[in-house]
Amino acid sequence: MAIQYVIKLYDDTGTALGIVTPLNLAIVHKINSPSIATFTVNLDAPVVADLDYGYIVSITRADASAGMNAYEEFVGFIRAWTREFGQNRMLTVTAVDAMCILQDRIVAWYPSMRGVSQFTVATYPTASSIITALWNTNVGSDAEGNSPYITAALTRRYALGLQRWTDGRINTATDAVDLSIGASMALTCSGENLLLTMQKIADVGSIDFKVNFDVASLGYSLFYASTLGADRRSYVKLSQLNGTLGTLVKQSSLVNYPTYIIAVGKGKDKNNLRSAWPSSAPTNTDLREAMVKGSDSTTVAQLTSVAKRRYNQEQRKVKSYDVEVLQSSTWRYGRDYFLGDLVSIAVTSSETLSRKIYAVSLAMSSNGAEEVQIDLSNI
Repeated sequence: MAIQYVIKLYDDTGTALGIVTPLNLAIVHKINSPSIATFTVNLDAPVVADLDYGYIVSITRADASAGMNAYEEFVGFIRAWTREFGQNRMLTVTAVDAMCILQDRIVAWYPSMRGVSQFTVATYPTASSIITALWNTNVGSDAEGNSPYITAALTRRYALGLQRWTDGRINTATDAVDLSIGASMALTCSGENLLLTMQKIADVGSIDFKVNFDVASLGYSLFYASTLGADRRSYVKLSQLNGTLGTLVKQSSLVNYPTYIIAVGKGKDKNNLRSAWPSSAPTNTDLREAMVKGSDSTTVAQLTSVAKRRYNQEQRKVKSYDVEVLQSSTWRYGRDYFLGDLVSIAVTSSETLSRKIYAVSLAMSSNGAEEVQIDLSNI
């Protein structure tokens, strides 16, 4: 029995409408980014009349012959559709998962507002505590109301009616998080896109996050995990010997690689606000400098976070592996590992890597053939 996908359609209240039979299907996942599902149906199919903006799509995947039980691969909102009126009348639908809510919001608070657009290490000692505060004040129950830290000085500056610039509350938006996860950082983010801000925090804090969407109750929850998925390195060992790795390219390059990042903020001349990362600069020919601007930063600690993020990004370019992960009876996506899981990669007989399943692309053609592409994290 071949791989099977089942697409269930719900209205925007979570009421079941029916099952969609697609002509083809594609799903793309990436850690800390909205997942996207696209499928095509016959334009004359009865269920087409029920497809509308904001309706909910749930996609399950299973392969009984390969020991893969049915699991939910995707759930999200319909955001786009294209009707094609030709010899073959077709409708193409695109849906995005609940993380699009973060993509739809900005940090709509005044600058330097403690707990909503400005975060200090002393008050928010972990990356997850900052992301949680951003969720609550831009999506959750506190997305319309006073700043968590409203002082007399702020009252004089912004008046008593201080609130988010617009009501951003989703009544069912709750969080279930571990506030102890992630390295510390200082941050200012007024007016920034909420998703980009959370991605920045996750990058510096070395954590992952995801938004869960409950179709039955239309509930939104934000969850965190240090690796997002499970640690499967002890038994999922991908290699060319067992037919689970195709081409493997190892690249090392120090061309155009800065070793010291200087972040510059407000001010001028000798009074320029600035910081750098790493804290101890390399010397001699090992010193290769780069500068980034943090114009919204108001403290040295915030500029340090800006420099640290750029440094982490550059580090990933030093040594990279282009690995083609193959599907086989030995290890398969959806049965043995999932998005965010940690697995082992055998580079040579003596070199083994630990890598995270960073992105997954699934495609089902009209003849029932499935293609699976797995991308691994650089480090």
